[in-house]
Amino acid sequence: MPIAGDLDHAVFLVRDLDEAERAAVRLGFRPTPRGVHSPAMGTANATIVFPDRRTYVELLGIVRPTSANSVQRARLERGGGLFGLAFKGRDARADAEELARLGVADGAAIDFSRPVALESGSREARFTVARARPEATPGAWCFVCQHHTPELVWREDFLEHPNGALALIEIVGVAPDPGAIEPAWRRLFGERVQKAEGGFRVRSATAPITFLSPEALAERLGELAQRVAGDEPRLVAASLALREATAAEAWWSHQGVRVNRGPHGYLVAPSEGFGAVVEFRLP
Repeated sequence: MPIAGDLDHAVFLVRDLDEAERAAVRLGFRPTPRGVHSPAMGTANATIVFPDRRTYVELLGIVRPTSANSVQRARLERGGGLFGLAFKGRDARADAEELARLGVADGAAIDFSRPVALESGSREARFTVARARPEATPGAWCFVCQHHTPELVWREDFLEHPNGALALIEIVGVAPDPGAIEPAWRRLFGERVQKAEGGFRVRSATAPITFLSPEALAERLGELAQRVAGDEPRLVAASLALREATAAEAWWSHQGVRVNRGPHGYLVAPSEGFGAVVEFRLP
């Protein structure tokens, strides 16, 4: 099982990082100040970190084309949205070797950083990642992320949000035939891949990844399912735990954000957010 860690964060690829940050605020989040990654990466981000101190959402944009961001650029040409899934790792170099041994990775682990401005001065948040090829897990791009400075990611001053979001608790994907892509996911995640009603699920102590058939997705997302389903497997929704409803409803009303009621809470359309449905799940 080459990817053994739990889900660490979900990556939304965005064309316009300024607009994505404004959308985050409209939805009731407090995104961290923008960080620019090491030059070889050619990317910049803003993050939405949660009080669970285990998960976060990354809004990722391209600063300049590089070989390291070719996969992201190719996906952005097809519309962007929820695409990357980062799993927790303790030794990304060993993980990269294992992925290469299986023939699902092209290179070694990558070290990079981004500056973080603090009252005490600027520091570098440092990471090492081991990437599988996108085709290794149809519908998503999975990689292992080793945090060397987690205290600079889950910043104390950005953990609380006006909407009361607490944690990333599930990622939802859709596939015309979930059974056809399940073996590929099982190759990387082993017995953590289990049958689920309408599809399959990758177990995770933080946020499981669930792939559903179009019919099962319609039961989950209602009319929003038609806006995100397609002919190919893809990630379509991120579910967040919500502390309670009152503060979130008041914020969305003030910001003019339209929300739908779903079977587990509130659903926000891709056009209101970052190219995928955002589900706010009530306790």
